[in-house]
Amino acid sequence: MLPVFLVSDSLNVGYAAHWARPPGEVYSLYQASAFDGAQAQLRTDWGGTHFTLQASAGTMKVDFNFMRSNLSIKSGKVYSLNLVAERGDWTARLGDTESLDTKLNGAGPLPLFTASFRSAGLIYDNGRALMQAEYVTRRTNDPAGLVHLDMNAYYVTGGYRIGKWMPYATYSHYEPRGSMPMTRGASPTRTVAAGLRWDAYKNLAIKAQIESAQSNGFNFSNESRAFIANTFSQTIHMTPKWR
Repeated sequence: MLPVFLVSDSLNVGYAAHWARPPGEVYSLYQASAFDGAQAQLRTDWGGTHFTLQASAGTMKVDFNFMRSNLSIKSGKVYSLNLVAERGDWTARLGDTESLDTKLNGAGPLPLFTASFRSAGLIYDNGRALMQAEYVTRRTNDPAGLVHLDMNAYYVTGGYRIGKWMPYATYSHYEPRGSMPMTRGASPTRTVAAGLRWDAYKNLAIKAQIESAQSNGFNFSNESRAFIANTFSQTIHMTPKWR
């Protein structure tokens, strides 16, 4: 897995993350099903700060479903560079992943395009209080101007440990900047989440989380072909609901 996010090199961090469910507005935007290539790391300390520089190069594939059709995005050349700085209770991270010779398969004839996925994140964790924020962007470019998968997204989360218990809250926001529904919806999405983590036993945590999500697009709509055909050109108003 490419280390494109703040929390971990893997999306399946499970126990390590305080969330029961990570903010989908951010963490669903780069879902590499497979990455084949090479990675190298360089670690050094300077002035009381620990730095980790990680470089990756290879090929990437993303499988996903849209309108009940199996689609995939394949990149023949992927280059990723990520820098992490750790000092005391603070961790900062910058990342840049460039995908060249990228093709969307299963959605008709589309040209090769390039995609840039950039991220910046910050964590403060003193063992009791936790504050974390992350901001990501994606920009695409193709000579014919047919592929528009641009977007911005961010989240802010905080929690406080009381013994083995940790209540937390998260606000996340997604803003599409392209014209294709594959941008995870044709309109902005906002989610407010509250949760509770209980470290019940060594290496065992029990989590509960409740969310209120709001969108005016396809994010929570029926994905059947008939529904999409009837509403593709319309704006769907979705009121918040607890889940």
